[in-house]
Amino acid sequence: MSNLVRREIPFAIAVAAIVIMIGDYAFVAVTPLATAVRNGTVIVAAFGMIMGMAAMTIYHLRVIMRREPDWYYSIFTLVACYAFFIFALTPPILTSIQYAWMYKWINSVAARTTYGALAFWISAAAVRTLKVRSFESTLLVVSAMICMFANAPLASLIGPFAEAAQWLLSVPSTGAYRGVIITSACGVVALGLRIIIGRERPWE
Repeated sequence: MSNLVRREIPFAIAVAAIVIMIGDYAFVAVTPLATAVRNGTVIVAAFGMIMGMAAMTIYHLRVIMRREPDWYYSIFTLVACYAFFIFALTPPILTSIQYAWMYKWINSVAARTTYGALAFWISAAAVRTLKVRSFESTLLVVSAMICMFANAPLASLIGPFAEAAQWLLSVPSTGAYRGVIITSACGVVALGLRIIIGRERPWE
């Protein structure tokens, strides 16, 4: 593959998209072009999902044909995937009775089962994490205990845990969350600038 196709064209597309999306906040004339870029992103994402589905199908068909260990799980994966896909496109799209039934009684139940199974690992990780070794870990343990007691059925009889938990979620947690959002936004801006000036080329 030539250097033009492998490096320069992706670089030009990335820079153009970044400049257009930044210009949308400053210049009204760029808004139609920015809208077209957003719509194009949706189309590219749709094609990406189709390619991912094709790659998954090829992989699982290979597993089934070679009778690799646990190959029957691949059959279930393909049947579930294409059943959801077909019923989702059945008129009315995404609201058919078959799709709603599969989503309610298969997808939702499987998700709840997965979360229920993960609860044991989450509990074990919490026990390892909530150990008082320093002042910071003490604050973490106390905050976690207050929030857990606030969600208990008898929280109103035990003490003012509900008000304390609400304060923890409203003040310290919200402040920390906003700090994370601001630093993440700065990181995204820095990454965009590095791509524009050619210092960052993740597609290579």
